[in-house]
Amino acid sequence: LLPQDKVRELDARRDTYLKTGIPSDLAGVRACLPYLSSSMDILTLAEYVGRDLAFVASLYYGIMGLFKLDHIFDSIRREVKRDQWEVLSYTYLEKDVWYVKRELVKKAVSFWVEGMSCARLEKTLEDREPHVVRHLRELRDWMKRGEAHGLGAWSVALRRLKEALL
Repeated sequence: LLPQDKVRELDARRDTYLKTGIPSDLAGVRACLPYLSSSMDILTLAEYVGRDLAFVASLYYGIMGLFKLDHIFDSIRREVKRDQWEVLSYTYLEKDVWYVKRELVKKAVSFWVEGMSCARLEKTLEDREPHVVRHLRELRDWMKRGEAHGLGAWSVALRRLKEALL
């Protein structure tokens, strides 16, 4: 169910672990861990919306790629945490990103067509949810400019996005 870019990413992770001397079975399991959370989300969403796994996975990864939601996770995880309270705060922000992904998939499932281009997905979503797409574009552009850092900034950005989804 993983798109080709994610399969290449997984293979590269596994190869990196193998080169460090980690046994093959363990390297394979460790390489898959980042994708297990997504797989549980996809399974739950497929049941919720009554669609098959391949359909929901395609939509899920399309939305993640379009709005760079996986980059948000990476950025949040790279932030320096000064104490346990910041660790907890960033953990809550990661949960907010999961919420955003789930809600976007729920909204898009009614019009998604297998093989739909990212540009068409964004345009259709914008026609139906202009305020949500505006916030997602702002967040995507903010990250591109390298301005996405700091607990306060991430908190405000994700709160605005969650409020737009309500």
